[in-house]
Amino acid sequence: MVKRIATAAAIGAYLSMGTGPAFSEGDTAVRLAEASKSDHSHHASPAAADGAHHHDAEAAKRPVQVEFRTQPETLQADTRTELVFTLKDASGHPVEELVTHHGRKLHVVIVSEDMNVLGHVHPQDFGETVEGGLARVFFTFPRSGRYLVGVDFMTEAQGSQDKQFVVEVEGAPVDAGPEAKALPGLMTAKLAEDDSYTEPALLQAMDEGQAFAVSLQQPDTIRAGEEATFTYRFTKDGEPLTDLRHYLEAPLHLAVVKDDLTAFLHTHGTLPADGRMDHGGHGSAGAMHADAHAGPDTFGPEIEAAVTFPEPGTYYLFAQAAHGDQLLTSRFPIHVE
Repeated sequence: MVKRIATAAAIGAYLSMGTGPAFSEGDTAVRLAEASKSDHSHHASPAAADGAHHHDAEAAKRPVQVEFRTQPETLQADTRTELVFTLKDASGHPVEELVTHHGRKLHVVIVSEDMNVLGHVHPQDFGETVEGGLARVFFTFPRSGRYLVGVDFMTEAQGSQDKQFVVEVEGAPVDAGPEAKALPGLMTAKLAEDDSYTEPALLQAMDEGQAFAVSLQQPDTIRAGEEATFTYRFTKDGEPLTDLRHYLEAPLHLAVVKDDLTAFLHTHGTLPADGRMDHGGHGSAGAMHADAHAGPDTFGPEIEAAVTFPEPGTYYLFAQAAHGDQLLTSRFPIHVE
């Protein structure tokens, strides 16, 4: 079950996944629909056929169902893993066409339970096509434990959607210490020419020895169900960065994850001078195309993002921005009342 919130962006409850067969949202509903269709297929009248066409049209407007499996089924740390997503409409038919948004047809965000590992990958990063409702990526989980796997995609009929799963990774336990995820973290990495980066980002506490630094301005009080605006500020060697650039057609990519992995959001930042918030682009496909890569080619040092949290608790904001060929990945803990 996916839980939608009041803003156009979607934060969802997760689907647990063990090492057995693939899990999907609405799996029982799809099977019942198929069984019903089979029972009545030999007695279909023209009126019934018209009704079936109407049903298919209505089904196309419902949220896409996502089945998720891994190869191998039992996940091991430090082992390259294939993550496979099968997208179907409410009638069980493959979703053939995904809309390219923010430079990719499908975004996969991976976050460890200790909040020290972030992955952000796409089928195109591996030369994979998204066809017949099938999308696949590859990822090496760097350590054991539970991980949230979130997928974000867009169709013309439904707009942008998020789905979430949780996986268990086996291997030697790694204890980063209870204080590690409570601190702001930062990692820099070199991007490929097509802006892909397929390795896990390992977040470490920010220190004065790092050339790049990121700070976050937030409201004094953040309440569930109310929009909160955050302002990121980027510096290098103590000087404001005024030549940040778009990363995957957005000033900033932002993943929001609850500390127990029960809520996830993939959204985007905007420039303060724009006077508008993206809300993750969870609207129509046309609006997304209109907003893609809007604004100046370079900007900074500040980028804004708006988030509405569905319930009280502790959340983590994972932000990614680009400076030249450097990908800046930051982590900040947020308390929501």
